[in-house]
Amino acid sequence: MTASAGWVALLIAEFLQPDSVVQFIRPVAVFLFALFTPGWAVTGCLPLQSLVERLVAAVAFSFSSVLIVSVGFTIAHNGSMNLRLATLAALTTMASVIAMILAVRDTPSSDARAVTRAGTSTEVIR
Repeated sequence: MTASAGWVALLIAEFLQPDSVVQFIRPVAVFLFALFTPGWAVTGCLPLQSLVERLVAAVAFSFSSVLIVSVGFTIAHNGSMNLRLATLAALTTMASVIAMILAVRDTPSSDARAVTRAGTSTEVIR
């Protein structure tokens, strides 16, 4: 879901006409994506303990990624908002895929027995 959010926001920004009856959806979709989703994908790769930590870090990482992408495109003298959204969507997709790979890698296999110690970490015994 997270990996596709940026592409959905890009499609909404590209194909929803500004003079449409539902024109308010366009800035809302782009703003919600840029405010939260890139950072949420990145925090999936981090070992954060609580949901509050992950939410705060997600907003911070999102703001940072939006700033870095915007500065890069400004330095390149490219004012296209759709290219900026596509770049953020690609970064979000890459971070989501990495988070999924890490989640699968950290899941104990069926031939292993997981031992939890003090409820904080899982160690695999083969």
